[in-house]
Amino acid sequence: MKLRPYQNQAINALRVSFNAGNKHVILCAPTGAGKTVIFSAMVAAAIDKNKRVLIVTDRIELLTQAGGALSRHDLKPIEITANSKPDLTQSLYVGMVETISRRLTLTAYQLWLWSFDLIIFDEAHKQSFNKLFEYICPKTYVIGATATPYREGNQSSLSEFYTDLIEVIDIPQLIEQGYLSRPRTFHYPTDLSKISIKAGEYDAASQTREFEKQEIYKGVVKNYQRICDGAKTLVFCPTIEASKSILAEFERKGYDARHLDSEMNAQDRKEVLSWYDNTHNAILSNVGILTTGFDSPATECIILYRATKSKPLFLQMCGRGGRVTENKKSFFILDFGQNVKKHELWESAQTWSLEKKKKKEGVAPVKDCPECGALVHTSVMECPECEHHFEKAAKKAAKEVELMEIVKVKDEVKGKQYKEMIRLPLEKIALLVKGGVLKMSYVIYNRFTSYEKALEFTRSLGYKDGWLWHQQQMGSFLHLLKNLK
Repeated sequence: MKLRPYQNQAINALRVSFNAGNKHVILCAPTGAGKTVIFSAMVAAAIDKNKRVLIVTDRIELLTQAGGALSRHDLKPIEITANSKPDLTQSLYVGMVETISRRLTLTAYQLWLWSFDLIIFDEAHKQSFNKLFEYICPKTYVIGATATPYREGNQSSLSEFYTDLIEVIDIPQLIEQGYLSRPRTFHYPTDLSKISIKAGEYDAASQTREFEKQEIYKGVVKNYQRICDGAKTLVFCPTIEASKSILAEFERKGYDARHLDSEMNAQDRKEVLSWYDNTHNAILSNVGILTTGFDSPATECIILYRATKSKPLFLQMCGRGGRVTENKKSFFILDFGQNVKKHELWESAQTWSLEKKKKKEGVAPVKDCPECGALVHTSVMECPECEHHFEKAAKKAAKEVELMEIVKVKDEVKGKQYKEMIRLPLEKIALLVKGGVLKMSYVIYNRFTSYEKALEFTRSLGYKDGWLWHQQQMGSFLHLLKNLK
């Protein structure tokens, strides 16, 4: 099996890390880079040396399917599933993480897990793998494969389980080298302000209600028709109800569309996926099914009919459209959840770390094209979609007026004593404090009859609101501020 240059480079980097003493290493490869191909080559090499190998995943079917990365190495693993009773003396296994975890109450399975030379965790950023580490032998090598080594909030840091991170290529490089499609990104200004947050994520039911209230589903179809009519499309929705609203609107407009969710039985899901693979302009709306482990290179459009605070989820959803084919070198992202503005463009370079990320809010460095609605980097001066030319923002004028006022007030108070200066209007006192003529004093705050007025004056000095609160807590101006409400 011929590997791409960067895939060989990743394998060499993993071996160098192991030789340096790292037993647990993260393999970071973007969606579409072939991380399964990379770790399958490592598995094949280990099996050739008579080593015992376990691959832990939540998508067994994709790893064991005919034509997949394992089969191309002629590897036929024993499957550990809910109903299986496997022979525990073989060399290669692939198992569901929850199934293995449940069986670790049995001594036989504890000894079995302890016996492996190499363990692969597929989608290693997920928390579900954490509970297996205590049963792993210290001599066992572990590769945590993921496109998004990212944890935040209350999640356990990856640095608790891994000591090195290998990343040899990122999304911009893969696009530049022709291994991934170039996205064309558009967004719809959905109002997210009334959507509730639960456990650090936009609540699914709340999203559905607000999207229905704003009739966003009509905007989905309208913009699809305008931007990429006829494109083979995956739609990501927060709930079954939302997905069916999208489906109904597409069908009402005469499009060939279907719905997929986890409540459907295995046979129905299989039939829907087969229909999608074999239908040229299919539109498939799904809920929590196709975010990882689903490969359909012919997908030409990703519709995000949901908002998420999770960067990994955002990248994985968009990545479903990133595969290239002979006839597809670009794809569309239609964002109806303000995701790109929160997480940056999908094709932006990412900086990954084993350390947990601190949650932060902010607007990503992108801007809207006023002509066509495309999202582009703030540095772009001409829209690649419609050739609209962005005007350079005028430079802000220097704040000379305030400086002149400070000088003027300084002249007014020449020769005056302190007790005379503090009787001046508060706006002039603020200028004198900022100009270094007056020092901050509790006597100034003696003039305020309410906390709001004291706070207004504090802001005029350029101080943050917390400064005044801190003065109260520390006892500064206490006799003056303690009764202000």
